[in-house]
Amino acid sequence: MRGGHHAVTHWVDLDVGRRVRTLRKEASITQAALAAACGITFQQIQKYEKGSNRISISMLWQIARALNLPLATLLPPENRPKESELGKVWERVWWAAR
Repeated sequence: MRGGHHAVTHWVDLDVGRRVRTLRKEASITQAALAAACGITFQQIQKYEKGSNRISISMLWQIARALNLPLATLLPPENRPKESELGKVWERVWWAAR
């Protein structure tokens, strides 16, 4: 927090973190094992997965390699669906599927 302003987590950071978490679990890899493969702590993986820390492109590349996935698999869609286009129900379904 700087100057009394609260940082707001960008939807892209949340989406990428959710993708890392989901794909890591699908691969049956622990946070500790992924962290070791990337040369960081498991606490940092936790922060990435929560979206509280942004993942640099070089770290995202390392994570993709450790999960044996193409880098693009971890990237969000180019355009976030808008509530006005999809409605509240569809937006909840879209996020739940992430």
